Amino acid sequence: MADWHLKELDEALSAKGWRIVAHHPGDDYNVSASWEVQRSTRFPSVFIDFDGFDDMVCLPLEKAIGCDIRDLPTPSLYFRSRNAKWSEELRAFVKALDASENLFTLFYDLDDNGWAKAALYPKPENPIYGFDGTYRGDSLEDLARRVIEVIRNPAPIKVTSTWLELPWTARWTLKKNGDNVTIRIFLFPDYDQEIEDETGELFFEMECSLIRLATQVEGQLQKILREYGETGYKARCKDDFPTETLTELSQMIADYQKGDI
Repeated sequence: MADWHLKELDEALSAKGWRIVAHHPGDDYNVSASWEVQRSTRFPSVFIDFDGFDDMVCLPLEKAIGCDIRDLPTPSLYFRSRNAKWSEELRAFVKALDASENLFTLFYDLDDNGWAKAALYPKPENPIYGFDGTYRGDSLEDLARRVIEVIRNPAPIKVTSTWLELPWTARWTLKKNGDNVTIRIFLFPDYDQEIEDETGELFFEMECSLIRLATQVEGQLQKILREYGETGYKARCKDDFPTETLTELSQMIADYQKGDI
């Protein structure tokens, strides 16, 4: 890879409104480094991973052979010679990045009192699903633990994450089927864990890849940690940031992507 590859990629992203918000190290396996990019604060970040896999060695960023959009089944951008094919593939890569905003996307944030606001962004033909109530700040941690459970279990399973809210309570159900998961969210005005799902109002339903769900949850935990830090999180939520849960989720994602799970 030459310096101009990164320069032209950065310029192409900027021309479409994308900005690099953070640079992340690789995984010492097949990712040299990652760019965290964002176009709007209404949507969580997207990650561009630079391919450094070379036999038994992970190449540094300056020697990466291409890049991919994390969790998207799109063609890689190969760092070839500067020619018409490179320009064509670069445009297609950025177009695929634009399309990432049409996928299942989770947004999560905290207020000064430790309550959370959440929103879901599915396909553009559907409305934006915003959670009108306020949730306990540890709701995302509970969802992360359920995602870990789904990844770890090779069999089709169904798990539940309950978000205690005012004036409603939201019950997430995650049903695994192979590499995909069906996400359903039911709302209950008076919550009882013994109540069947169908008793509540079906608020949201969508099927997406398991890795898409997992990385969305991971990304929001990382965002909370980056924006507030462990001290700021504890000041808001009166509890420690779930560092162990985030670390375990990140490791599970890495193992899943390498085929070790």
